[in-house]
Amino acid sequence: KLELIDDLRRMGISYHFQDEINQILNSVYNSKNSDNERDLYSTALTFRLLRQHGFGISKDVFDCFKNDKGEFKACLEDDTRGLLQLYEASFLLKDGEETLVQAKEFSTKFLKKNLDEGKNIDENLSLLVRHELEMPIHWRAQRLNARWFIDAYEKRSDRNPVVLELAKLDFNIIQATYQEELKIVSSWWKETYLAETLPFARDRLVEAYYWAVGWLNEPQYGYARALVAKSIAFITVIDDIYDVYGTLEELYQFQDAVDRWDIAAIDHLPQYMQICFLALNNFVDELAYDILK
Repeated sequence: KLELIDDLRRMGISYHFQDEINQILNSVYNSKNSDNERDLYSTALTFRLLRQHGFGISKDVFDCFKNDKGEFKACLEDDTRGLLQLYEASFLLKDGEETLVQAKEFSTKFLKKNLDEGKNIDENLSLLVRHELEMPIHWRAQRLNARWFIDAYEKRSDRNPVVLELAKLDFNIIQATYQEELKIVSSWWKETYLAETLPFARDRLVEAYYWAVGWLNEPQYGYARALVAKSIAFITVIDDIYDVYGTLEELYQFQDAVDRWDIAAIDHLPQYMQICFLALNNFVDELAYDILK
């Protein structure tokens, strides 16, 4: 069940089964028998999934894999599947958790060694190890990584054809949703005329939207994605006004107008700052209206 949960999460479809996943993980967390699992693969997978879902599982679950010197046992060096799970789990460390720092160093070293020597590693596992060593899953944008993992999952002999088909359909549906949202946000951006009237500023709306997708990837967060993308676009433009174009006197005037939030104050601003302030004012008014309605 935990392997299935991990696969669903990696393919970006776990949100369809959130209640069932929470029920399973609650059961695992509260199970008195969970401590009896002493193989590295199961322990590390359980640890990672529980931490990813907010459970307060202790790093001490890995103490049984250490020797009397406090080092990870040499017998684990050839367990490539277990090492990969330990490697991924190590990136969920909290401040002061030296065990997970050791786990990262140990697993990284022997994953690279096993990869080079071809030890206990088939083609599919090799592909996954290379992908994770390049960048751990905890650092990747889940939705963008889902496309890669769907392809990798399709090559596995133990793949579930129903789950695979669901993942492909869901990916296409969500991709179409993102494209439609980006069209709407792009239309809004064009109406601000900031890109045309402030040519010195970076026009990074698509990049800003990708930031939002990386943070809020599930379909129900469409409004939040648009809001984040718009906010980042404004921050980028205002940053360029301060760092690239505006004079010190103009910047003081702009800062005063924003602090007072007074439309009348823009009469003393240069035209490019007036356009920026009005666009920002309209954005905030629109946001306030959406919240209050």
